[in-house]
Formats: sequence, structure tokens, C-alpha cells
Amino acid sequence: MKAAAAGAAGLVLTMVLITASVGGVAAALLGSGGGGSSPSTTAVAEIPTDYLALYMLAAQTCPGLDWTVLAGIGKVETNHGQSTLPGVHSGTNSAGAEGPMQFLPATFAEYDQPVSPGGANPPSPYDPTDAIYATARMLCANGAANGADLHAAIYAYNHTDSYVAAVLATAQTYAATIGGDSDATPPSGGVWTAPIGQEIAERGMRWLGWPYTFDGGNAQGPTYGKAVDYDSRNDATVYGFDCSGLTLYALAPWATLDHDAATQYTQAGSYHPSIAQLLPR
Repeated sequence: MKAAAAGAAGLVLTMVLITASVGGVAAALLGSGGGGSSPSTTAVAEIPTDYLALYMLAAQTCPGLDWTVLAGIGKVETNHGQSTLPGVHSGTNSAGAEGPMQFLPATFAEYDQPVSPGGANPPSPYDPTDAIYATARMLCANGAANGADLHAAIYAYNHTDSYVAAVLATAQTYAATIGGDSDATPPSGGVWTAPIGQEIAERGMRWLGWPYTFDGGNAQGPTYGKAVDYDSRNDATVYGFDCSGLTLYALAPWATLDHDAATQYTQAGSYHPSIAQLLPR
């Protein structure tokens, strides 16, 4: 049953992306997008999938904290745990820091609770889940909450202005940018063409390789799914998208869609291209 659902998801998404890339979506889909940063192509290329998911999840524990800030710290500190320098996977560096987010032991102990979902018990600075969630807690406690003073929050993590600048610059490269307002109004006939179509396709394609999970995904990106009785796998533990969730995400900067494929198809004013319009030109 799930295999059939996954196959249908791929078919629906493929049709959406083909439509977007060669000729457009309907004027009726113009709307307000979701908040928060979507990952740029740079983010997807540089950040391991598990780390990207952890940055997104941990950021949700601090109101107003964008996941790209956590990713900026992860990049500057250890290239998202990919560095082989001392102290990343075991031991300490010359300053006594440990793990992928380079915590001093006393600082980590201050922010390692509660035990993070999927983390070690007791928490370990070498465990990516524990380290990234502890980073989010530390930033939140030092000014990141609701955007009160992000500079101060990052400065508390490492007391140099150059470090803050490097983290923020990196975070900026990890946030996808959206096309200008000149692209927002469709031409007569109600169909957008490139670059809107190309951008929609790119937003969807950047998640290739991420798992299917029932009811997963929203306007901000992947989410945990929901458990279903016909599959032994618990989708509530799987972080990713289903077909309509990825469609919803891909169109979020321009449209507000329901998380249901049938509703998306029949949404008032929706445009259904012919087979001829879907063929390459």
C-alpha cells in the first residue's frame, strides 16, 4: 500500500514540476507564502541530510530562531561534523572544545537538558542531535528568542565579532532567495512562465533523496509524518515529505495550498494544462 502511495506521490510531483518548468501554474495559485527560510542549493549541497534535518528541528525549539544560524555555526565550527580535526569526533581541540558544535564541557552541561528527541542519554557533546539542540538552547537563552539580539546570542557562543560575522554570512548563503516582485503577476491568459516555473521546479528538486512520509512537509520544508495503520513503519518518526506536502512547499512563495492532493487539484480557479502543453518545446 505504501509503495503504491509513494509511486503516486512521485508521479504527481513529477507532473507538477514538469508543468512548472515548461509553462506554468495558474494565476489562481498566486498568494502568500510561508515564513522562515527554505534551504538554498548551497545548503543542500554542503550540509549532510541528517544535519540539515537537525538544524531545522532544533531551531523550532526557539521562537524566532532561523535554522540557518545553527547551520552557520555548524559550518564555521566543524563543517557540519565532517572535519577530522581533534575534538570533533573524540577528544578535545587545543581549547578544550568537543563535538560537532565545539562545546566546552561546562557550557554543554549547562544546555544539554532536556534530553533531545533521538539524542544520547545521558547527552553527549559528540552526538549531533544533542550538540545541535544544545546550541539552539544556548542561543535562545542569550538573545535569539524572538529575534531580540541575534548578534549577542552568537557572540555569547564565541566572543569575537569576526566569528559573528562569519556565522551570519554563512547563514545568508544557506537561505534560498525568491524572485523579484516583477515575476509575481502572470501575463494575460493566467499562466506563469520562467523564471517562476524554473524556480518552482528548483524548490522541489532540491529535496531529491529525502524520504517519503505520510502527511509530511509544509510551506517551510520537511516535517515528521503521521503513523498509518496499513504500514508497519511509523511515519511519525520519519522526517520528509509526501506528494502534496512537497507541492505545497514548492509553490509556497506564491501560493497558499491545502495539504491534500485532491483539494489542490480542484482548488477554485486552478489551471489544468493539456498533454500538449506539458510536452517539451
